[in-house]
Amino acid sequence: MLSIHAKKGSSLEHVAKVADYPDESATQKPGRVDGPNRSSGAIEDYYSQNNGGTPSVWVGSGAQALGLENLSVQREEMLALLQGFHPVTGGVLLKNAGPDRRYGYDLTFSAPKSVSVTWAIADHALKDAISAAHDAAVVITLRHLESHLPVARRGHAGESRETARIMAGVYRHASSREQDPQLHSHALLMNLAQRQDGSWGAIESWEIYRHKMALGALYRAILAQRLQQLGFGIEADQDSFRIAGFSEDVEREFSRRRSQIEALLKEKGQSDAQSAALAALDSRKRKEVIDRAILAADWRERAAQYGLDAQSIAALRQGLVAASYDRREVLTALTAQDSTFEERHIWQRVAIAAQTCGMGYTEICAEVASLQRDAEILRLQAAGPQRFTTREMRAIEEQMMVDARSLRQVHRHILNEETVMRAIEEADRKARAKGFTLSEEQVEGIRHVTRTPGALQMIQGGAGTGKTTMLEAARLAWESQGFRVHGAAVARKAAHALFEGAGVESTSLTALLQSLEPFVDAAGQSHSPSRRLDTRDILVVDEAGMVGSRTLQRLIAHIKASGAKLVLVGDINQLPAIEAGGAFKALQQYSGAGRAGLQENVRQQTAEMRAVVAHTLRGEAAKALEILERQGLVDIQEDWHAAAAAAVDRWLSHFNPLRPQESLLLTATNSAVDILNDLARGRLTENGLLRRDPSATVTVRDRHGKSLGKREIALGERLVFRHNRSYADITNNETGTVTRLAQGSQGIEITVRKDNGKEILLAPESSVPQGRVERQISPGAGYAQFDYAYAGTTHRNQGSTADYVTVFADGTLESREKAYVDLSRMRHATAVVFAQPDIENDLAALGVENEVKGMNAIQSIIKAMSTSRQKDTSLDYVLQGEAPDVREEKDETRKAFSSGRRR
Repeated sequence: MLSIHAKKGSSLEHVAKVADYPDESATQKPGRVDGPNRSSGAIEDYYSQNNGGTPSVWVGSGAQALGLENLSVQREEMLALLQGFHPVTGGVLLKNAGPDRRYGYDLTFSAPKSVSVTWAIADHALKDAISAAHDAAVVITLRHLESHLPVARRGHAGESRETARIMAGVYRHASSREQDPQLHSHALLMNLAQRQDGSWGAIESWEIYRHKMALGALYRAILAQRLQQLGFGIEADQDSFRIAGFSEDVEREFSRRRSQIEALLKEKGQSDAQSAALAALDSRKRKEVIDRAILAADWRERAAQYGLDAQSIAALRQGLVAASYDRREVLTALTAQDSTFEERHIWQRVAIAAQTCGMGYTEICAEVASLQRDAEILRLQAAGPQRFTTREMRAIEEQMMVDARSLRQVHRHILNEETVMRAIEEADRKARAKGFTLSEEQVEGIRHVTRTPGALQMIQGGAGTGKTTMLEAARLAWESQGFRVHGAAVARKAAHALFEGAGVESTSLTALLQSLEPFVDAAGQSHSPSRRLDTRDILVVDEAGMVGSRTLQRLIAHIKASGAKLVLVGDINQLPAIEAGGAFKALQQYSGAGRAGLQENVRQQTAEMRAVVAHTLRGEAAKALEILERQGLVDIQEDWHAAAAAAVDRWLSHFNPLRPQESLLLTATNSAVDILNDLARGRLTENGLLRRDPSATVTVRDRHGKSLGKREIALGERLVFRHNRSYADITNNETGTVTRLAQGSQGIEITVRKDNGKEILLAPESSVPQGRVERQISPGAGYAQFDYAYAGTTHRNQGSTADYVTVFADGTLESREKAYVDLSRMRHATAVVFAQPDIENDLAALGVENEVKGMNAIQSIIKAMSTSRQKDTSLDYVLQGEAPDVREEKDETRKAFSSGRRR
């Protein structure tokens, strides 16, 4: 993998800490001499406190221009270059040289865990060969960055971009901060590059961040090829790879998680927060250097427990034949999550495929160039970087629009006014009993879906606008006239909410489509569809903005063929679909189908909080944060751990064990969720809200049964379910509280009271009996797909509502859509906690060079929070080389979406 972190400061002390942090040797010690006063430690000496130093080397044409390329990194040279001075003469290389600037970017290249453990246990010769493979992969990837990415700025306000001669000090390490094997290199890329005319200037970081995934995939592909040349087999591991035959149990053994609470306590008092942030990656404590012999002995002892030693490592080198490269799989992958893509995505997908195919950098370059000439890839007219789509994706989205337009002619589902009025009156009576009334918008929405001609209707409704209440009234009206009303959503949890809120029997979209289509079972037996729609069916799809083009096209085709009616309800302003295409938005823009809008917010209880949501929706994030700051709801911490702790404290201040779901703690990444959960459990224990005596330690698993590690489960524990199990009444993303722990016949039994009041029994250590189908298993048996529920990702909680929300903005408030979801979950208040190092990294990722702090720095990332990241469709663009006016005249159905395309 590849991670990127910006490094900046304002004093010579900060410069020194950045220069020192990649080199973990306490002092410069003698070693191999490659020039006057130069030293370089060997990798096997890396852990010794008495012998050798961290291996390092200067890489890049910029280093060559200064006479440093391929030489080991010396501290004085690094100190000069970080500030923008010539490393030999001390002359100024760029404007604003000095200690108060952005120094550079730490590009950390990490080998897959199976490679790192293999390196740790291998004999001396193989260890050197793996090190060389890793080093080569890092250098080649950096040279690709130099030759392909326009990282140099020039012209007015740096608007012009060009490739440039870069320089990076690369330090190879081989352990994690938890002292597990982790072969990785810190490439400290100088914020200094030589432009084509020979002048020097700062670099453009935005392009590097944009190409992060492609660069990481290239590194892994080159490393995989070098390992195959050493005789190792390579197999895919999602977008990464592992050495074939390597035990996943061993990978887990050497992926230990150090307690983040302990790290937080140890870090306090060691140094000031800003220095700590500059000295190490902000989410981890600085690594301790342990004597090589002690650490190596620990690794060998732990590996031996799994039968792993130098001999068994050598046995993995069987010279297996590499897999064949399949271009069709790459074409499919390119549009798996987006309808359109850029050249950087082609590099990424080819490199991922190359990992198991033995393709080196030269072959990858040739394939990327060839793919762009492939007839299956279509070029699109677009501002900015060249965009592409595939013929398959274009055909799917065009067919979706043709089918949608044909549904406008269907009139068989129109209800009379009297029927609709009775339903509205009944729904209003129910609403008044709950303390509110139907709004005019809700009444108009009910009329729209029940009385407007057409078998496709859409409701565009913002967060908290009462879409579910409106749908309940529509259901009453349809059912009174003999129509059957069914519901569906991408997530089964949202489908359950549709049933609970509107009384619409619902399921997941995946399950619905499976029931409507023929299938072949595991035994190869063909089966007819288990369900059929007809003209008396009304299908309501909630959270339609999260449905991708492929799924929505299949669904609309079923509606057209059956004569049923489809009602899509959602919000294009919230998080987009995971799969390719912003289909819901495209249908609203181009299909000509009916649409009603709900805008009045009935969720937030104060005018200030309603204004926060309204400003965020309009892309006015600055105004939203100004309101929150006046209310004391914006917190900026100088240190990442301090920010995480502050977020947990704010969450805990509103946490009520009797209503635990009414205090919500949101963040963007699963890694941040893990850390926040650990901190939350510690604070709850201190306050007596979590009883760890008794407690039980269990292994949690993914939906395929793969271990995700062990979790301590205590009385009062909050758990989130991570897999649907219908017969056991368990829904993915539901939450509950542990009320009882007991020892059963098949291990620990955990009683959980779900937030809806129902109790279920989990037996995570029991196995599923062989030869029995799931329906025959007692509820809860074998269920280990759960985790802590104190914090959750924004995506997981898109449909949630709580009285109070705390957002830990861990460098990921990257779009209007995410900010809107984060800030619209609450009824009473939302607090946002920032970490200053994350703000600085956000600035770097956006290409913003402002060296500011606090709210001034946050103002600089407002642009990201105010910029829409909605997914597009191929229909948003005209094909390159095609005259829109001529093409549209050939097909009347395409005229409707031509005017909205971006050029």
